[in-house]
Amino acid sequence: MKSARPRSRLISFRVSQDEYENVRNASILFRSRSLSDFARLALMTVVGETVQAGRPTRLPLEGEAAFRQLSSEVRHLAGLVEGLVRSAGSNPDKE
Repeated sequence: MKSARPRSRLISFRVSQDEYENVRNASILFRSRSLSDFARLALMTVVGETVQAGRPTRLPLEGEAAFRQLSSEVRHLAGLVEGLVRSAGSNPDKE
């Protein structure tokens, strides 16, 4: 979906390798067109919720343990999917 307004502003920030992998894996699960599109969607979702509520709706540390658990599970699932893909590639259907 194209934005009605041209995007001419840039926001840049650094993340750790683990944070990057978590964002990348989440963007794959969401089937985002790009990592940038996913980051924009995630950021604008939080911004939209905050504006609508008229106050911050999420704090950076809120649910940190749950986020770490989810990140761990995403990494685990990504590993399982990679294993299945490798297995399917080496064992074509016998029909």
